[in-house]
Amino acid sequence: MLLDLISKNVVPIFAWMSLLTYFCCIAHPSAFWKQVVSSTVSLPVFMLVCAPFRTMPYSEHFPVQTIIVFVIGFLFLQFGTGWSLKANLYLATHVFMWTQVTLALSYALVFSTMTDHLGDSKMSAMVVICIGVVLNVIGIIIEGVAFNGNTLMRVTWYSILIAYALTILGCVVANLTTKTSLELFSEVDPSTFASMRQAFYLRTLTLLFAGSLLYLEQIYRRNIALGRISRNLESVASNQSQEYQRSHENLEEIHRLSHDMKHYLMVLSQPAPTSPANMAAAGGVAEGDVSGAGAGATGAGGAGARTLLTEEERAQLLEQLRTAVDNTSALQLSGNAVLDAIINEKRDLCAKLGVHLVVMADGTALSRLQTLDLTSLVGNLLDNAIEACSKLPNEGQRIIHFDVRRKNGFAVLHVDNCFDPSTLHRDSDGNLETSKTEDVENHGHGVRSIKVIAQKYDGNATPSVDRKHNVFNMNVIIPLKDTNVPDRPNMVAGY
Repeated sequence: MLLDLISKNVVPIFAWMSLLTYFCCIAHPSAFWKQVVSSTVSLPVFMLVCAPFRTMPYSEHFPVQTIIVFVIGFLFLQFGTGWSLKANLYLATHVFMWTQVTLALSYALVFSTMTDHLGDSKMSAMVVICIGVVLNVIGIIIEGVAFNGNTLMRVTWYSILIAYALTILGCVVANLTTKTSLELFSEVDPSTFASMRQAFYLRTLTLLFAGSLLYLEQIYRRNIALGRISRNLESVASNQSQEYQRSHENLEEIHRLSHDMKHYLMVLSQPAPTSPANMAAAGGVAEGDVSGAGAGATGAGGAGARTLLTEEERAQLLEQLRTAVDNTSALQLSGNAVLDAIINEKRDLCAKLGVHLVVMADGTALSRLQTLDLTSLVGNLLDNAIEACSKLPNEGQRIIHFDVRRKNGFAVLHVDNCFDPSTLHRDSDGNLETSKTEDVENHGHGVRSIKVIAQKYDGNATPSVDRKHNVFNMNVIIPLKDTNVPDRPNMVAGY
């Protein structure tokens, strides 16, 4: 009974195993239960839709069955992976090609080594399935190297087009070869079993070649993504080093300023030359005796030269003191060194572009995030806002508010900024993006990257636009790792 069921459903079982292989390779933290449901339901669905094709000739049922299996695989990927439409369209080609490669290779191995013993029996189907299981375990290792979230975040329509072209071309050539060989086998003589073997060999080699090209294309994209990650990590390390150096210098400046503060206060506490106290002292000296006046004048004149300030000098000293205090208080101290480094870097950029950055940040709320994810998330949030603000002609509108706080067991990030409404539109996936032309390669990835990182930590990112006031808002909500930690007031810094 079991052997009979397996022998009738070899193709559905291989399609299901390939789907499981890629679920393991591209596991998404926020889609675990969806993957479990997809893995459970997909096998009976594959078996059900393939059942009507069992009685049809190979040349008739293969094209239709192939398309149906591909579409069903894509639908389960779209439901179960948690990745975008583009990513799943791209993944569907790999799942389908892996199904064809493992199926062809399994049959080729059976017919090359076990034909005399198994022939066309049901046991051969069981052997094919066992070989398929081994190949899919190997596939998890191989494809696990090629795939990661960063490559799936940056899938382009060009990559999808290449993947589909390779898949279609490989399958068409392989199946034309198989069809020709099978027709020759049926028309000439069943004893020419070598023709059927050659059909499987040619089909397998063709599919292996097409699959290898598809794999190499993915490896190429992965290397590009790894290079981008390496540059980001170097930037993070450099920013942190600069931040630690800035912190050290700032602490030294605070110590120096506190040491000098008592001298500044002593000088500022002296009355000005035109004050009533000074005039009274001068009058007293004038009414004294000559010797006393002379001594008094000398003492007063000496003291005045040493301690008294004019109003202009007093104003200059106050301005120097105010500047020193501003410089030493500019350092962002949120409780998260990585966040501090990012904010201080963006603060310097804002100062150069004439943008005012107002920050209220409790960095401890983001301690759950990995360094690279935190850098990408906050960096994209602030970069998008800075880019929009810096292009505004009215300097009064160049204001960015960035807020990080704990609220009801969540880390809540909020950014708002004014923007030029003519530069904002939606892409083909409905994502908000700007009409920039300077960085075409990475165009549109900012908001999508923010959403993907939020989803990675079981959160979400919601952009919104206030068309009346031309204000763009981005809210990111991520569950705290320890929801028992109470809400705490924000640490405030304004730039």
